[in-house]
Amino acid sequence: MSIGDLKPGVLAKAQRWGRTPHDGVTSRHLARATTKMKEAMEMPKVSRDSAPQRQDAGPVVDLRDELDGYTVSFTSLSEDIDATPFMKGLPDDRCQCPHWGYVFKGKMTARYADRDEVFETGDAVYIPPGHIPVKNEPGTEILWFSPSEELRTAEAVMMKNMQAMQGGSTT
Repeated sequence: MSIGDLKPGVLAKAQRWGRTPHDGVTSRHLARATTKMKEAMEMPKVSRDSAPQRQDAGPVVDLRDELDGYTVSFTSLSEDIDATPFMKGLPDDRCQCPHWGYVFKGKMTARYADRDEVFETGDAVYIPPGHIPVKNEPGTEILWFSPSEELRTAEAVMMKNMQAMQGGSTT
């Protein structure tokens, strides 16, 4: 845009205010603004290959990252696991973190106070608070999206219970 491209009166107003459209704007300012706009437009993303965190708990492997307050986990389950004993100490002894996900492979059963639900290959799922993963096919692979803060709270209790079980304690 050149000064001649301005609407009539715009240049006159700018000159009255003691400024022209390019006063104080340098290529450095434009480059910084362009970079910030580009960063703001890029969507956060993660893949199995790019996930920076790996949690390996024997038969459960999580490849994960945190994106804008949500933990994205690519979970592989090599054995059938009933997580009931790991939930002890959470409200109602059930996971209170909601999860959204997609089952890439296999099958998983979530138990609620009033029912069991089975999720299998190809299912997009929402698992509300108050569940326990009670069964899965070996080889099950699921992509999870979970609010990070709630997930950390649930995982802290689960880890404490796993450690107590490994140490032979029944608390």
